[in-house]
Amino acid sequence: MDSVEVVSSDFSALPRHLIYRSQQPVSGLPEEFDWREAFARMKLVPEIHDSAASYYLSHLADGPFVGVSVRANKFAHQKTLEASPVEWYIARMRELVAINPDLSFFLSCDDPSAQKYISDSVPRVFSLEKTGRYNSVEGVKEAVIDLYILSLASHILGPHWSSFVELSLACASSRTTFETSQQPPESVTLYPLPNKPLWWRG
Repeated sequence: MDSVEVVSSDFSALPRHLIYRSQQPVSGLPEEFDWREAFARMKLVPEIHDSAASYYLSHLADGPFVGVSVRANKFAHQKTLEASPVEWYIARMRELVAINPDLSFFLSCDDPSAQKYISDSVPRVFSLEKTGRYNSVEGVKEAVIDLYILSLASHILGPHWSSFVELSLACASSRTTFETSQQPPESVTLYPLPNKPLWWRG
């Protein structure tokens, strides 16, 4: 099977919660359907929204910041671990600080030792204090909060071959710029963005 076809185009008849998983492309969706915009417009439960918003307002709202998404856990994809080593992030963060000495960073990392190493190597690195184990309910909640804080960044450094950072970009402003070790940026935004993402309330 080369693709999966959605039989009905009447999406109003679909159940409120629809979970679909496939390794194949999905055809038959209406042409105007944009999953990124739909994801960005999702209404967050107060626990997630308020945690992300309050952390941003308390630590990152005073100036531009770069979001840094690192996958260093042993369960990360091998392609990610090989192509996006911690040393690349540190070197790139230092380059950005040389451009803007007042720059701050928000670090989302799935490995405590890598998180400490990066935080000790670069100034003004902020990150959530996490208590949840990897892939536990609490750990997933903390990762989702990370995801939405990352979406508030002016620029994002992301891991190669990772869908997590793609979800942050889907929520982010159209002015947010992005790069990985394998994908150099066309430009780098290092100034505060004028508008909040669609998920932001208040």
